[in-house]
Amino acid sequence: MPPELHGWSFRQAQAAIVDHVQVLADADPNDKALVYAEIGLRLTFYPERQLVEAQLQPDLHMCERYVSEGGLEPPCPVKGTSTSS
Repeated sequence: MPPELHGWSFRQAQAAIVDHVQVLADADPNDKALVYAEIGLRLTFYPERQLVEAQLQPDLHMCERYVSEGGLEPPCPVKGTSTSS
């Protein structure tokens, strides 16, 4: 387990997830449908079997991450500061 998930931070993350689940559980059905659609969740109820099938197809861009401009390239040497000049 990554160190950032140990101890208190893990408990905070767990509590936040539980809070979000409870808010969603208590939400208006139309609001739930909007949230489910946004994350690509489709629920199908089969009454004869009393079964709910869940399919998750997230949008391809849902987990896109961005790196801030700059900071990844090594610094450009300033003329006259190199040890080889």
